[in-house]
Amino acid sequence: MVFALAGAAYQLPRLRAQEADLHVSLEKARQRPALPVRAVSPPSLLTQLPSEAELPALLAQIVEAARLQEVPLGQSDYSYLPAEAGTPPRLQLRLDTLAPYAGVRRFVNQVVLTQPAVALTGFSTSRESDAQPVPRVRLVFEVYYRSAP
Repeated sequence: MVFALAGAAYQLPRLRAQEADLHVSLEKARQRPALPVRAVSPPSLLTQLPSEAELPALLAQIVEAARLQEVPLGQSDYSYLPAEAGTPPRLQLRLDTLAPYAGVRRFVNQVVLTQPAVALTGFSTSRESDAQPVPRVRLVFEVYYRSAP
């Protein structure tokens, strides 16, 4: 124990000198002028949306996602919703299918995770009788896009 105390006492002046050097370095760093920061505005959300001309390809990708997840699409329809205050124009896509819930869930996940401009806004299921093996599912997607100037 005596040797440990003697060793610590021997190291103490060197450790205090290192601590003083660190305080001096910290004070110098505080006195340096900050680097100028340029204001960079992020790209507008609207510029990141697909253009109106890209909508057919995007819709084809949604149909392909349904095929890959083995979700047969039945009667489907769409309507255009004009731009409103603060909202870009959008295409509302209504899809009907008779498919197992797990496949529909995989399809929805694939669409919303791979297409950032597409949002699921409606999801309903119904079963007409206990004899119907899979539910009837209605999905409503909204596809936001940039209209041509």
